[in-house]
Formats: sequence, structure tokens, C-alpha cells
Amino acid sequence: MKKQRANIGFGEELEQLDPTNFQPSKGQGTTIAPPVPKEEIKTVAEENGFTSREAPPKQNKIKETRTRFVHRTGRDAQFNNKVHPEVKKAYENIRGETGKPMGLILEEALTVYQRELQGAGSQASAK
Repeated sequence: MKKQRANIGFGEELEQLDPTNFQPSKGQGTTIAPPVPKEEIKTVAEENGFTSREAPPKQNKIKETRTRFVHRTGRDAQFNNKVHPEVKKAYENIRGETGKPMGLILEEALTVYQRELQGAGSQASAK
């Protein structure tokens, strides 16, 4: 059994349409504007900021990137901590000046701090 399509109401008109009888209208009811001189178009375009068809070159913002240091140290435990931006910058400056990895700088700072605590503890017990 064939399914029939629903009639949407304009099939017969399309079958009766003969495109050979079509003739375009010759300006009846339409008005054509006179051509505008190219100099005038250019002046108006420049006044409104349209100076070129080409887009201006895109300027990339250069983001400050950190220098990557790759050191094989044998350290495999990760230690993350939140610090103030100036503390991070100070660590990065030390790393840049010494060329030492961040882990080694942290270890050395911890050693100095522990030594300082032991010295303060022995001074307190001597009193």
C-alpha cells in the first residue's frame, strides 16, 4: 500500500506554472537612486572610520612566562602551598640567580630555619 502525501494546497498551482511566460517588470512602481560619485563614498567612509577593507593586524599580548628548569633530582614527592605573589617571585628570583631547583632551595631554607630554631632553643635553656 502506497502512502500518500498530505495536500498542502499549492501543488496544482506549481504544475500549472509556465516559466516561459514570465517577464520581469520594467521599473513599474520602483525608483532607482542615481549613482553616487566614488569620491563622495570614499569621503563618507573615511569620516566614519572605514579607511580600509583590510582588518588591522592583530596585536598579540606578550604574556610574561616563567623560564622552565629541568633538573633530575630524584625528588618525587609533590609539595604544593599557597603563598603571596611576592614570596613566589622571590623564590623564582633565587632559582634564576642560582640555577638551583625549587625543591633544593626549599630544603636549604628549611635547614637554615631548623638551625635557627635549635640555636634559639639552646639560648633559651642557657638562661
